[in-house]
Amino acid sequence: MTKAESHMENVMLIPTSMVMLNCWNIFFVVIVAVGIFIVIILWNRRLRREIQKLADSNESLKKIKALQELILQNSMIGIIFSRNRLYEWTNFRLAQMMGYSMEALMGASSKIMYKNEADYQNLGETAYPILADGKTFETTMELKRKDGSLFWCRMVGKAVDPSKPLDGSIWLYDDISDLVKVETEMKKAKEEAEIANKAKSDFLARMSHEIRTPLNAVIGMSHLLRKTALSDMQADYLNKIQSSSHSLLTIINEILDFSKIETGRLTMQKSNFTVNSILMNLADMFHAKAEEKGLELIFSITENFPVTLIGDARRLEQVLTNLLSNAIKFTDKGEIVLAAEVLEQKDQAAILQFSVQDTGIGISAEKIDAIFNAFSQADGSSTRKYGGSGLGLAICKGLVEIMNGSISVTSNPGQGSTFMFTAEFNCPCKKKEPHPPLPTAISNLHVLVVDDNPVVQQVLLRILTHFSISAKSLASGAAALAELEQAASRKHEKPYDLVIMDWNMPGMDGIQTATLIKKKLDLELVPKIIMMASFDRKTVLQQAEEAGIDGFLVKPVTPSQLLDTVMSLFGNQFSNTKHILTKPEERPVKSSNVAAARVLLVEDNEMNQEVAQKLLEHAGFLVTVANNGKEALGLLETLPIDAVLMDLEMPEMDGYTCTRWIRESLGMRDLPIIAMTAHAIDSEREKCLKLGMNDFITKPFEPHDLFSILGRWIKTERLPELATGKADQNAIPPAMDASALPDIEGINASAGLLHCNGNADFFRKLLSKFYNNNLDTADKIRTAMNAGDAEQSRRLAHSLKGVAGNIGAEAVFQQAGVLETGLRNQEPAANNLRLDALDQALSQVLEAIKTSGVMESPSPAVAVKNRQPSPGFCLDAVKQAFLQLQGYLKDDNVKAGQCAETIGPYLSDELEILPKFRDLQAHIGRYDYENALKILHELAQIMNIPLDEAS
Repeated sequence: MTKAESHMENVMLIPTSMVMLNCWNIFFVVIVAVGIFIVIILWNRRLRREIQKLADSNESLKKIKALQELILQNSMIGIIFSRNRLYEWTNFRLAQMMGYSMEALMGASSKIMYKNEADYQNLGETAYPILADGKTFETTMELKRKDGSLFWCRMVGKAVDPSKPLDGSIWLYDDISDLVKVETEMKKAKEEAEIANKAKSDFLARMSHEIRTPLNAVIGMSHLLRKTALSDMQADYLNKIQSSSHSLLTIINEILDFSKIETGRLTMQKSNFTVNSILMNLADMFHAKAEEKGLELIFSITENFPVTLIGDARRLEQVLTNLLSNAIKFTDKGEIVLAAEVLEQKDQAAILQFSVQDTGIGISAEKIDAIFNAFSQADGSSTRKYGGSGLGLAICKGLVEIMNGSISVTSNPGQGSTFMFTAEFNCPCKKKEPHPPLPTAISNLHVLVVDDNPVVQQVLLRILTHFSISAKSLASGAAALAELEQAASRKHEKPYDLVIMDWNMPGMDGIQTATLIKKKLDLELVPKIIMMASFDRKTVLQQAEEAGIDGFLVKPVTPSQLLDTVMSLFGNQFSNTKHILTKPEERPVKSSNVAAARVLLVEDNEMNQEVAQKLLEHAGFLVTVANNGKEALGLLETLPIDAVLMDLEMPEMDGYTCTRWIRESLGMRDLPIIAMTAHAIDSEREKCLKLGMNDFITKPFEPHDLFSILGRWIKTERLPELATGKADQNAIPPAMDASALPDIEGINASAGLLHCNGNADFFRKLLSKFYNNNLDTADKIRTAMNAGDAEQSRRLAHSLKGVAGNIGAEAVFQQAGVLETGLRNQEPAANNLRLDALDQALSQVLEAIKTSGVMESPSPAVAVKNRQPSPGFCLDAVKQAFLQLQGYLKDDNVKAGQCAETIGPYLSDELEILPKFRDLQAHIGRYDYENALKILHELAQIMNIPLDEAS
């Protein structure tokens, strides 16, 4: 048997089960292999898909990157990626902005864009700490281009990793040079506009000041001139001067107010005031004007109107004044009604509505829309009948808007107009205080109102009804007489206790009716009569006294006036006053507590000095004058002063500085200081009040305004009266009749008399003294000039100028002033010619005085020893006279002579006193005021009169 056969045999001997097992193993392997193959195929497919996706993603990324690059490179903002402050990537805009190529910027230091090393270092120190906090850094700064030019850039930076800001940060750069240029130009334009606006305001303020200063003299002198003897023609001319002066002042005020409103520089004051006080002022201001045109001026105020308000009373009054003035101007017949009511009441504020209704010419439809525009007028034609600047209503509109209100107008041509405005004011109380209960004697009254105007009837009935007073109204005197008789006959009706009657009624007027009521009607109870009138006070009072009228009311009537008058007649326990018709100019300008009060007038302008001094002295004040703040301080240290009138702009020391010295250095914190200035602006007023001044008056001023302010602040007791025993505050100076004097060439006698308060005898004495004391004045000046003594020659020229001005030697006054100025400026060659001109003018005046005969007139010198002291003499009166004389001597004031004469009658004939006094008069007569002052102090010491001896 072969091996093969043996092998086959062995194989055949293998069990069948083993064969089967191997078959299964082979099958399993095949299956696994097939599965793996399938898996590989599937994975390969998926892998191909993923590879395709990746390829697609890469393509998208490339597109996105390309798009991103396109956006970044074409951005209008420069972009940088910086590492360690080196440029790793920039866009085209940045390269263009900087003037470099993109290649040149790669890897370059950011230092190349800064103007200098300091800017580079400062930005790094400022920016990177902020980037380290994960914040965005922003700044604007000036950068440098490749060519060295500069541009403004806004920079924004952000760190990629805040923990390592230097490792990577992105910066955005925006060239804002054009924007900065525009902003700079706008800022410059704004500054120029503000400068121009300020220049305009300063110009207006300066022009206002410059115009007001001479206008103050015109108004003041007109007031003084009115107190002198005038012919009818002169009085007419004076009235026109005063009217024109006030019109000019109104225009100046309107221009200034309009400018302040236009520039937003007008501010409102806030203080407590009563509406009744404004109504009284308006009544005083307009009742005479309304009466002249035959108009009825009526006030209609609702009963719930607040008594006290907080706001700017002056500006409210200004608006009402303008509207009432226009209403009267444009109305020839009928009535003017000022109405006021509450629109809305809040906790501590009220919205009020005011209206002024007239029956005048009205406003056409085409004009009404522009009526509140500046320089707009209802009649703007070249032949217009009514004057005005056209600013009044524009100012009213501006003021009302500042008071959180609005203004409007309704009008019908030929029928009249109604101007209406609202304004908001604070009220001091949350709730309106109830009106105090009236006594039964008042509330039980039965009143008859008689007036031909139905509006007046309605207003009076409403007021009386509010006070729970029974009232009825009628339109004529005849109807009133019939009603009184019928009421007396009616058994179940109470007769009338009071008749309130108008004076001016058609048919039977008020006086005629009152006469019949009092003397003709057979009445068991004759009613009391209150007459309402706006007519001339003297005429009405004389007729009313004859008719037996019990009380008076000035139209327009306010509720408080009416109640006070009724109370004065029926409630004596509540009121002891009786209302009398009184014109504003007739009212006392000051109460007794300021009679003979001592006022220090600090003013450098001679004309303003003269105006204010004479006004004050005519009103009974004792006046001392200082030419500047420095002189004022010296006077305050030596004289007892009750009030100071302080000009603001003066040489050597102005009013502001002087006030600070008075308050701080002299410690006079309670001394009233009133600023006097031609600067009529609120900022000036505020500045004065902050400095410690008490009040403020604008030049030109009305005399009664000045007296009112002084009366408000002077708190001294009534001082002893001088000489005559009384200082009559309403005294009128002697008539200044220059015709009583000879015509003296070179002398303005009218001006000289004005300076002497119209005292012709005193003026003659001054002329005589001027002649005797100045025969060698020109030679003295020449001698001093030749000796090089400029101060002595200037002092002589100054003294001659002052005395020449007082006597009206106008040419001498002018030439002495020119020489004084030249001596001060040290102009020797020209001064010799000026002295020659002065010598010639002086010689002519001296010769004219000598030949005029005035020196032959008896001298009114004081014969001291022949006079007996007045029974009313007291040491205090003499002391006051000594103080006044001391002030005049210190001021080199020619009134020292007059003042010394008032002292003479009160001096005794003691041997030591009489010679001293004569010596004092002699020095005053020679205008040697310095030595006269020394003698005055010696005389005061002898008489034990305490005076401060500082000089």
